[in-house]
Amino acid sequence: MYALADGPHSFAVKAVKDGKESDVATASWSVDATPPAEPVLSDVPSSPTSNKTASISFSSEPAASFTCSVDGSSYSACSSPKALSALSDGAHSIAVKATDSVGNVSAAATAAWTVDTVGPAKPVLSGAPSGYTSDTDATIAVSAETGASLECSVDSGKWDGCASPVEMKDLTEAAHSLEVRATDPAGNTSDVTKTEWTVDRTAPALAVSGSPKGTVNTKSAAITFTVEQADSVKCSIDDGPYTDCSSPIQLTDLADGVHRVAVKASDAAGNKALVVTDSWTVNTAKPAVPDLRGAPPAVTGATAATIAFTGATGSVFRCSTDGGSWADCDSPVSMSGLTDGLHSVSVKQVNAAGTESNAATASWRVDTIAPAAPVVALTSPSGVTTTQATASFTYSGEPGATALCSVDGAAFAPCGNSPVSLTGLAFGSHTVVVKLVDAAGNVSDTASRSWQIEVPAPVVLTPSASTKTVTKKTVNGAGTWAIRAGLLFSRGGDTRSATELLTVQVAVDSAGRPVSTKPSDALAPPTVASFTNGVLAWPSSGELLRASIAQPVWIRVGNRAGRWSAWAKLVG
Repeated sequence: MYALADGPHSFAVKAVKDGKESDVATASWSVDATPPAEPVLSDVPSSPTSNKTASISFSSEPAASFTCSVDGSSYSACSSPKALSALSDGAHSIAVKATDSVGNVSAAATAAWTVDTVGPAKPVLSGAPSGYTSDTDATIAVSAETGASLECSVDSGKWDGCASPVEMKDLTEAAHSLEVRATDPAGNTSDVTKTEWTVDRTAPALAVSGSPKGTVNTKSAAITFTVEQADSVKCSIDDGPYTDCSSPIQLTDLADGVHRVAVKASDAAGNKALVVTDSWTVNTAKPAVPDLRGAPPAVTGATAATIAFTGATGSVFRCSTDGGSWADCDSPVSMSGLTDGLHSVSVKQVNAAGTESNAATASWRVDTIAPAAPVVALTSPSGVTTTQATASFTYSGEPGATALCSVDGAAFAPCGNSPVSLTGLAFGSHTVVVKLVDAAGNVSDTASRSWQIEVPAPVVLTPSASTKTVTKKTVNGAGTWAIRAGLLFSRGGDTRSATELLTVQVAVDSAGRPVSTKPSDALAPPTVASFTNGVLAWPSSGELLRASIAQPVWIRVGNRAGRWSAWAKLVG
């Protein structure tokens, strides 16, 4: 066997027999004992890096295959690119070998890097202003992780690279800020550190308000003041020492006389405001109570009122109507459209010092609602008719109202106390009308009651045995019966004049003859014969004449009111 060099090789063979050669048989091959070149790596991560993944490409001679070792692990077949993921923080490496088609293995190509995903600590700032300052320059030192780069943002502006210390010049009067962040070589960025402050070169604006002006009548005062961006506010009362204070300043039990307040302020930047002062005079002597004129009565139906008032020369007046707020006013005070209910006007006078008098007050009640109609009841008579010349009635209604009565159309007059009695009434219809008038003069609807006084019917008397009610006389030669009516009938309570027009009825049959049986009360002409004597005094012994009357006869007497007695049988 020969030691063949790298390169192509061949072997030819032919046979010889009997001086004759066969065709040549040839075999050819190539010898390759040289390993491939070390693979070429690309896309290797920079170190350090914050990327937990990698995709590493590699190449070698054509047809070569590859084996890889990651982080020192055993070699295993791999292909380009080699993808790595979920890499932990720390050192990482890869080694790649190429194997050619005849099995020669190259030397390993290697790459190493570090994964770092932890950001650096927040930068630490020192020397930064805080709160308020009057300085328009600032120098701020920054410390951060070694090797980290810095970025700064001033007043929330864009981020730019920066270095410590950060110099800020000619700052305006306003709020300012500096934000700093650090980025390590792996590209991890820290949280932001921020500092803020305000440049203020203007003294606090201080103004006092709400203090009394001129001369006042109150022993207390609430003094307000406004101050802008003050860190310290101090006040002095009546030239006393300055002490810490806040708005409003409450003062009480002030003596009559002059009082003063002074306020001074400074801000956190050290700017001081000018001292502001104010003063006033307290005078609490009260003027006299005003005089009121023209107030309505305690109760009235009027819905308007005009009330005049007077006071000391030079005074001004304040009024309150119906318990409302007090307001400046002039005399007179006019009120209109007043609703039902209580109303009032109170007046104070205020002197030149602003001191108020006690109030003079006029109060009254407006009542425009009429009382309900009274309740009227007849107590006598008990019905709607009577023969009595007297009557009695009761009334009731709104308490305190006055009752007015009218009897039979007469003018209304006070009724007096209930019940009310009436006497001497004439025969006929009677009506009593009652209305109520309340304290405001409102008049109720009327209530009335009516009744009838009737003339009593004559009453049949029972004559004594010795009384002859019928006598026979001869007049002008003819036989007649004389009837003594006064012996048979009484007026029965008829209180009218004794001279009365009477009618006598005698019951007769259709032929004009007296009947012997008692007739019906409803008997009417032509079954009665009537005789009228206009001059007969009642009761009297006058005679009513009727020619040719046989006995016995039935007779009744009627009065002018049309009332009839019962039938009476006359026996001669």
